[in-house]
Amino acid sequence: NVRRVLICCPDFEIGGFSSHAINFGRAFRRLGCHVSCLVLEPFGKLYDEFLNSFDDIIIVRQGLQSRNKFLRQVIQRVMQSQPDVIINSAVPFVQAAFPYLPVEITRISVIHGMLEGKYEHEIDIASANAAWVDAVVAVSENIRTVVLRRNLTGLRVVTIPVGMVEIPPLIPRVTVAKPLRLVFVGRLVRQKNLPGLLRVAQQLYSIGIPFTLTVAGDGLEAAKFRRSVLASGLINQIKILGPLTHNEIGKVFAQNDFFLMTSHYEGTPHTLLEAMAHGLIVLANRLPGSTDQIIAHGINGFLCNAAEPSSYIDTMQQLIGNPRLFAAVSEAARLTIVKKYNADALATDYASLFGTMNTDPLRQSPHVYPCKDFRVADSLRPYCPGLARKIKHRIVGIWACMACGKRSVTRR
Repeated sequence: NVRRVLICCPDFEIGGFSSHAINFGRAFRRLGCHVSCLVLEPFGKLYDEFLNSFDDIIIVRQGLQSRNKFLRQVIQRVMQSQPDVIINSAVPFVQAAFPYLPVEITRISVIHGMLEGKYEHEIDIASANAAWVDAVVAVSENIRTVVLRRNLTGLRVVTIPVGMVEIPPLIPRVTVAKPLRLVFVGRLVRQKNLPGLLRVAQQLYSIGIPFTLTVAGDGLEAAKFRRSVLASGLINQIKILGPLTHNEIGKVFAQNDFFLMTSHYEGTPHTLLEAMAHGLIVLANRLPGSTDQIIAHGINGFLCNAAEPSSYIDTMQQLIGNPRLFAAVSEAARLTIVKKYNADALATDYASLFGTMNTDPLRQSPHVYPCKDFRVADSLRPYCPGLARKIKHRIVGIWACMACGKRSVTRR
């Protein structure tokens, strides 16, 4: 039977949440599902890609409504889409709606990224209303390990990586271009360790290896990174492009050979998978449970030490002198994505969770649905904006509306 899948995403901004939604939206449609997407903010650079990836787009804005009144509206819109399955990526109000939906709907919460002791809000959201959560999906094994340490009784936790959209056309890489063509794609935030990336570039320059480094992305550290590049004297070697769409990123990957990643931590880094799908040679910081689960060192990429820029330099020098190894690693990287990380295969893993149900007795309470008293659970209230945040949010929304144009609430 064709299932109706509702994927919930915070907004249309570039990032892991949107990549996950777009990838699996397309993949579930290829599996024959009717796929809708619910977002709480209508702005972001990927709006058009969302429109092309889903059967329905449902936008629900809070405005100045109270938490509980807005929760009622979210529940109503979810019910209008008549889902068999809900896949929620850290949208607090959707998680708050779980107890008020028919018991037969499968509810899946996804955790994309965190570091133990920091940024654990995704676990807090995903595990809220636990009796009504049928499965929690961690996008990497290290995230799953941290979740399991929470001893969240009764929650089923599985690992399913983020998926690729389509495997791009093959561009054979048989020799190392000169100057070296390096690229970084990602959010320009502290997590990505941009100073470490710059140190690699500075050491390349200091030993006289010609290179270009293309940096695509935006974030809180963008202005600081631009100043650092200017101060380093590498303004002619490093080109900063700003945020790009998936299609634009594909063109950038096609024009480069090496993908550098110096992050302090990651879940399953989507841009790394994309780079490998394009046959780029990945040089990534060794992150237990993350990059070391994707990269077989020396086979389909290289695991380096971000604290030691020389580990990146030594690897590039090795490949400069060994075009056969360069070509073999490029081919193996692409093959890894084809076999293990394509969206269709991973969507099938998600589909294996459809129809499962948490057997917690609270889930069977007859008064839960329908219900007249809709309330945000106490554990989710810190993540659902109060009046002060709503006013600020509304001001930002007006500016975004002027910049992006008004977006239709629902497309059918």
